[in-house]
Amino acid sequence: METNTIGREFIAPAKTFTQIFSPFYAPMWAILWLLVFSNYRHIPLKPKLFILLVVLVFTVIVPKVMIFLLRRELNLSRWQFDMRSNRHLQYGIAFVCSLTCMIFLMRRWSAFPFLSGVIVSALVAEIVCLVINMWWKISVHMVGIGGLAGLVVAFSNRFVFDPVLPTCVIILLGGLMGTSQMILRQHTLLQLLVGFIVGLLCARCTFMFW
Repeated sequence: METNTIGREFIAPAKTFTQIFSPFYAPMWAILWLLVFSNYRHIPLKPKLFILLVVLVFTVIVPKVMIFLLRRELNLSRWQFDMRSNRHLQYGIAFVCSLTCMIFLMRRWSAFPFLSGVIVSALVAEIVCLVINMWWKISVHMVGIGGLAGLVVAFSNRFVFDPVLPTCVIILLGGLMGTSQMILRQHTLLQLLVGFIVGLLCARCTFMFW
């Protein structure tokens, strides 16, 4: 009885953590890092805020609203909509929104290719997750965390800084995310590990050719 009580006490914090570090926010965190800590910090404040607003709208707000409306239209609960058989709908919406965001960034700020490169890495990860989802369920939250780790390494190569500290922070977040998802019984340990590796490889491979 005591173990079950302790488990229930951790469910609410686990849900909160997974919501705060939703994979939808990963591109925004990466671009925010670029605008604050990289050479892109010299961009004036107004364009910075506009870039962040564009990324927030196209990668967070619009896909979340569309997913909510589609879930209501299909009369599915959140748990049912998150099943592997329905996840392709989420990936499709995220892909279209990310593609729109990338095109907008490339047309408006082509002089800063790393900004659109972040969205391209998200697009690659979404395609890979969509393919994997045909046979197996993967942790998209861990894909986002792994993608952030890969982007930090790519940024360190381009802007020449020591990536150890931010990488350690991201790995810590990954551990907390994996623990939260196991508490909520959303994924197995293997699904979490594969998700992190997929995100890491997608980000690194994207910036090798971008």
